[in-house]
Amino acid sequence: MSVFSAKNEKMKRGSKSNQQKPDGATRFEEVHARNIAAAKKIVEKYSSSSDEEEEELNECKILDSLFKHYKSDGSRLGIQQALQQKTATFFENALHSGSATCLICIGSVRRADSIWTCKHCYCFFHLNCIRRWANDSIAQQKASTEQTSNEQGYYNNLGQFVPPKRKRPLHWSCPQCRKDYCLEEKPATYKCFCGKEENPRPAAFLLPHSCGEICGKNLQPTCGHTCMLLCHPGPCPPCSQYATTSCLCGQSQKKSMRCIDKEWKCDRKCKELLPCGEHRCKELCHKPNQCPPCTSTSLQPCECGAETKKRNCSELKWHCKKICGSKYSCGAHVCKRVCHSGSCGDCPLSLPRSCPCGKTQKIVPCIETIDPCGDTCQKLLSCGLHTCTQRCHRGECNLCLIITKKKCRCGIHEKELPCWKIFTCETKCKQMRDCGKHTCNKKCCDGRSCQQCDKICGKPLTCQKHKCQSVCHEGPCYPCNQQSQVNCRCGKTSKRVPCGRERTARVMCMELCRIPSKCHHPIKHRCHKNECPPCNQKCGQINDTTGCLHICEAKCHAAVKVVKQNPLNGGANVWHQSKQFEFKKQPHPPCEQLVKVSCIGGHEIAEWPCWNSKPTSCQRKCNRALRCGNHKCELICHAVPDLKDMKVCTLIAFNYFLSLHIFNLNLNMLQFLFYFIF
Repeated sequence: MSVFSAKNEKMKRGSKSNQQKPDGATRFEEVHARNIAAAKKIVEKYSSSSDEEEEELNECKILDSLFKHYKSDGSRLGIQQALQQKTATFFENALHSGSATCLICIGSVRRADSIWTCKHCYCFFHLNCIRRWANDSIAQQKASTEQTSNEQGYYNNLGQFVPPKRKRPLHWSCPQCRKDYCLEEKPATYKCFCGKEENPRPAAFLLPHSCGEICGKNLQPTCGHTCMLLCHPGPCPPCSQYATTSCLCGQSQKKSMRCIDKEWKCDRKCKELLPCGEHRCKELCHKPNQCPPCTSTSLQPCECGAETKKRNCSELKWHCKKICGSKYSCGAHVCKRVCHSGSCGDCPLSLPRSCPCGKTQKIVPCIETIDPCGDTCQKLLSCGLHTCTQRCHRGECNLCLIITKKKCRCGIHEKELPCWKIFTCETKCKQMRDCGKHTCNKKCCDGRSCQQCDKICGKPLTCQKHKCQSVCHEGPCYPCNQQSQVNCRCGKTSKRVPCGRERTARVMCMELCRIPSKCHHPIKHRCHKNECPPCNQKCGQINDTTGCLHICEAKCHAAVKVVKQNPLNGGANVWHQSKQFEFKKQPHPPCEQLVKVSCIGGHEIAEWPCWNSKPTSCQRKCNRALRCGNHKCELICHAVPDLKDMKVCTLIAFNYFLSLHIFNLNLNMLQFLFYFIF
């Protein structure tokens, strides 16, 4: 760098430092102006987009074209029944922009958005949102399977073989109904509702996101027919085809009925013989062999025949509380069974019996008892490892008292204890649970029961109002499944919206607004959410500003929204001031009514605004006859109260002054010539 360039740089820096820095108010005005410009751009974009979204569709024509193939005879019966189903809700979400909500981003689903629809719950989602949801779910499952990979199995600390876990194929679920979809069903393209066309183009005469072709899906319940509606959202309506069928009982003649109503009932009674064998069915037409239980009563004996009661015919078998008490064939013992039918059978004590340990079997009279055989019991004890060392005895065996080396459940510690005792140590398990966030922390854990985390997730959901109540899990939480009720301002119309959409939800109320008008024009308008719209009517009151009796024709100014001026905040920091608005009554503007006004000389009549209706000069010559009678007034338009007051003819005065001026000019010329000669 040369010497001159270095000097120039110093001079520039000095000049910049000498410039005055902008104060806080100037910087505030600059930032405020930039913010206003940015806000205007956003408002313009929002208004243009909202105009496009709020472009009204001809719903009647769209619904008529949608249902034109639904019923062949052209009646409205099929349409009314279809609209009573859940399909009507999905039609509203598709027709009205912003009615449906994407549960992933909690944003409105508009008519121009690319969407994906669940096959089970028919809920709308943005295509990009459901792609991201599916990719995140699959990625979390892959990471979890890689961490807990067990392809061949292993032996735990107790020497027990743990078989490999059965691998579950990768899947992702619908955020609302939790329906599982396989990896191949991950949404890739934007398709219409019936799935025949990709990237359907919007048309004014078609339902948004529809291809306009016949749906063609198999109807449910299966009847062999397909849906005849045009491509539509939501479930298919009931079948509208006709079939010739008889009633359920088959007693009436066959009729031509709609497929959904083919199981129809006649007015005749069934009259089939009921299982009681005495009465017949009194119910109206129903399917065969599906008669209800008999409601008649009759005297019925119990199973043993000791008692008889009046009971319903449907309860053919009943037992009393009497013990049988009949003697067996041995003659020494009696039957202890409660009320039963048939024979009592053989005495249970006359069958082959064994000693208490079960090694010796004998057949002895039922009146005799079998004594212990005297051999070792050798029954397997409750420990499952050792046998009883006592002699053959009656009753249960004692606990195993053999001292053995036992390992705790986690397999870390070892100790000599009686076999019947369970050894547990105080070591806490530090194995991570399946959520990948919490440790087991159970004392002496065997490693099997610590896989699934039992804690509540507790993360804040996207609605920012509730927390996740699911068991601790990996990946993102499911959207909030609660709904809130949003009311209109008057409270007569309400709507259920997903949690978190209360501020942006639109409730279309058809009632009139009940808020009293701030001005003298009580204009009727519909219920709305924000402030009442400004009055656009004419003022209509007498204009007291000009002092005339004309009616003010300006826009109503009885309640004008202005910025509230607070003198107490004059010295506050300009960066922290917040604008507050109030409604004020503005004075009448100057009256603009045109009135006819004559000039001061009476030459012409012109129309002037009322506030400026004062006689002025028209800038013409007066042209009135003077008193001399020979000439007219040459002055500019002026006021003349009375023609008799006219002065002397201005023409004589004009000639006098002209001659005097010529005389003075000649005198000056003579003086100049005299001075030049002499």
